Amino acid sequence: MSKIIDFLTGSMGSSIVEGAIGIISKRFPGKISEAEQEAFNFEMAKMIGEQANKAAEIAVSETKEFNDRIESMEGTASDLKAMPILGPAMLFLRGAQRPAWSIATMWFDYNWFGSNVIYSEQQQSALIAVNMLVLGFLFGERAIKNLEPLLTKLFAKG
Repeated sequence: MSKIIDFLTGSMGSSIVEGAIGIISKRFPGKISEAEQEAFNFEMAKMIGEQANKAAEIAVSETKEFNDRIESMEGTASDLKAMPILGPAMLFLRGAQRPAWSIATMWFDYNWFGSNVIYSEQQQSALIAVNMLVLGFLFGERAIKNLEPLLTKLFAKG
């Protein structure tokens, strides 16, 4: 939504004002003075700013509504804390999941590249998928996208 707001407040707003001035100048040549043109520019910029503010308010309310819906469907950490024994265990497991997957992936990779363990083709494909997920989380999607051509060549079937 922020990209839409940037679009509305930035390039689109100025292009609307310039386009409107161009249309007025073509229809009524010589009839609009500099002062009228400046007043028109100001009013248009004000109107576009108000619309951008409304768009920003809508974006904030949509984000809040989405977060509230997720909270009502999935619960929160405070809901888990209310459960005497199972709650803290669930919080620990939820927090340990990403590090556990990262460590497991490192172990699988070590076995794949550093030892005499031989994975089947299906296991190798699954390991590549897990690596992409874990590395995508650790280093971001952009890093994976930048490495995609290299990975495609590296893992292409001969």
